[in-house]
Amino acid sequence: YLYGAQLSNSYSLGAGSALNFSRNVEIRSDVDVSQLIGVNADAGEAILGAGNGSTTTVGGDLIVSANATGGNASGSGATGGQALGGIARVYAQSGGTLTVGGDVDASADGRGGNNYSDGGNGGLGRGGLALVQTSGDGSTLNIGGEAVVTADGQGGDGYFGSTLTCTLCTGVGGTGIGGQASISTSAGTNTLTVTGNAYIS
Repeated sequence: YLYGAQLSNSYSLGAGSALNFSRNVEIRSDVDVSQLIGVNADAGEAILGAGNGSTTTVGGDLIVSANATGGNASGSGATGGQALGGIARVYAQSGGTLTVGGDVDASADGRGGNNYSDGGNGGLGRGGLALVQTSGDGSTLNIGGEAVVTADGQGGDGYFGSTLTCTLCTGVGGTGIGGQASISTSAGTNTLTVTGNAYIS
């Protein structure tokens, strides 16, 4: 699989060019700093596409992820690290053709860090952009299996405090803010087909 802390992508763009994968493909730009106390996480970009009359083929399943997990914290009043989902994109544009034989999973989720200390606060979790899309005349995207597209934001766990050990603690869970997740066609005559179930969150 391809992995990059800030940018991980693979695409064919030139007319007549082809990019072929015979088996499963994973393209990840995840950031997980849960083991680093209170550190923020900002995921990058993970992209697979075809454009300008080119073709890209994946024989098996495709995972494209730009997920972030914030650092856990400890101590009363401390807050878990924030987590910002990045960009996960699967596309065909400008006459390109992208074919995936199996399932597609595109995710740009953000999960804030936890703090289970008395009076500990959870961190912010914000979803990013998770997009499966076609645009431009003649573009085609075919998915032979299911499509799961998520840009969830989940705040980290906080702990108000035990009445036996902490009388003034006011710990709270972190805020969760969803991002944008979509399966769409736009701008011209193009086709997007999902043979199996589609799930968007």
